[in-house]
Amino acid sequence: MHTNSRAILDIDDIFCDLIEPDSPGVAVGVVRNGEPIYTRAFGLANVEHRVANTTSTVFDIGSMTKQFTAFAILLLVRDGKLNLDDEICNFVTELPEFNPPIRIRHCLYHTCGLTDWIFALELTGPAEDYISEKRAFRTIMGLSETMFSAGQEHSYNNTGYLLLAWIVGIVAGKTLHEFLQERVFEPLRMSHATFLSKQQNLLPAMAQGYWRDEDRVLYRFSGSSDVYGDGMMHASIKDMVCWLQNLTTRTVGDAELFEMFFAPGSLDGGQKLRYAAGWELDRYRGLQAIRHGGLGNGFQSHIAWFPQANVGIAILGNMRPYLPWPMANKVLDKLVGLREDVQNSPSPQIVTHKCVNTTPADMTGRYFTATGLPVFIDWCENRLRIDIWLWRRRFERQSANAFKEPESGDAVTFLRDSTGKVTQLSMSTQDGACVSLHSPIRFAVKFENAVLESAELQRYEGRYISDELETIYRIVREGGGLRAKHMRCHDWHLMPVKSCIAAAFEGEFAQAGAWPGLVKFERNQNGDVKGFRVRGSHVNLFFRKLLPQPDHTVPC
Repeated sequence: MHTNSRAILDIDDIFCDLIEPDSPGVAVGVVRNGEPIYTRAFGLANVEHRVANTTSTVFDIGSMTKQFTAFAILLLVRDGKLNLDDEICNFVTELPEFNPPIRIRHCLYHTCGLTDWIFALELTGPAEDYISEKRAFRTIMGLSETMFSAGQEHSYNNTGYLLLAWIVGIVAGKTLHEFLQERVFEPLRMSHATFLSKQQNLLPAMAQGYWRDEDRVLYRFSGSSDVYGDGMMHASIKDMVCWLQNLTTRTVGDAELFEMFFAPGSLDGGQKLRYAAGWELDRYRGLQAIRHGGLGNGFQSHIAWFPQANVGIAILGNMRPYLPWPMANKVLDKLVGLREDVQNSPSPQIVTHKCVNTTPADMTGRYFTATGLPVFIDWCENRLRIDIWLWRRRFERQSANAFKEPESGDAVTFLRDSTGKVTQLSMSTQDGACVSLHSPIRFAVKFENAVLESAELQRYEGRYISDELETIYRIVREGGGLRAKHMRCHDWHLMPVKSCIAAAFEGEFAQAGAWPGLVKFERNQNGDVKGFRVRGSHVNLFFRKLLPQPDHTVPC
């Protein structure tokens, strides 16, 4: 199909407006009806040396790697060497046994319930460290508790995809990289696609990652890893265009494989997810949207496939933060605006009720999910703004207690107790499925500040160790709360909080930022503090309190 030249110029404008002079940038590729129609790079691959991004520049694609890992798993399923119901302990025998068992499909669809290894390691040392495969392996093998039983919940999880990569290596007899090189990269002519390793940590034409803070100061991002499957794949925009073409041409993979690739996963109870095999399932402008983002080492990326329009879009960037997700939507707008059938397709209907109070202060504040994930809600420009993990979304008011997001149709409803006080919220999607990746909650309870006397805070002081991570925190009183100190990590300033349902302090603390989520202290039968549990941002880790160290002071 002929693509209007005006639309191509409009796509140029989207990214020319985004990229500032002498700044990191992006590379963009668009495929329509299986043919590339737009491939261009903007900004600098290396700011210090003023090296420009090109269509051959190699970027860290972050979690977009997951769809390649999933594709490798499905190739082995089609080869008859794997079954999605296989238990992972049959392959990774060093892993603790869990009941019910964790299966390959649980890892594929983020329902395994395991603590996320990346967030766990952040409790032991700076994320900028070099991370070896041995360190990651030891961390995962030491995780004895899950956030929930396998198949019962959906929680985005890097650990599951790391295990899938190892299973590919065990079953195929070669590394994930070698397997993909042979079965995917070479047949599709993805000539720059690769995985970094300790032996190969520098690539020709590789972009440098950067971070820009709230004051617009630019920082060079450091950090490396010898671990992949959940991330660490590197590719150029030319490579991603080849990958997008394969979604239509299917040079690699047959109809049955692609049906599995894009099919929604489900919980063990049968409830469908808005997550497929390394893809998030979404809708935009009445169209099915199959997409995924990626973050890593100062890079940010996004890939989107709109099968009804037969349009694929990939955006690779070497700076954070920026918003490739809505940029991909803008690119689609420039293309499908030429098609009357899509232009007139229905979108979620939003009805704004202006008769109700437009500043719902009793709804704003801090909420936590059952797994401790923090949800922050405030009111901005006559919309309810919800911060969940890495995403910020805005919802229009529908009624006194109900809100809806215009773009997706996702709905939020606030629940009140018998006195009319907001105690929790629920979230649902337009089609009734589980909520999407960028809003990984179904229910969240509201929390408010609690006040403890200094004598009560003193009972929490001491040294605490995680036997799973073999790391120690020291907790002291400070500023009406607690400060958790670690030899190599940033301190946590924890303040006492209480659930609006219980309305009483029950040993829970949280800090103003998202990390580490909710920290709950536990007591033994005598009422003494025996430890604390970190539940939030995809972890469930217990730190037991150590007995006071003996005083070795020599008397005068």
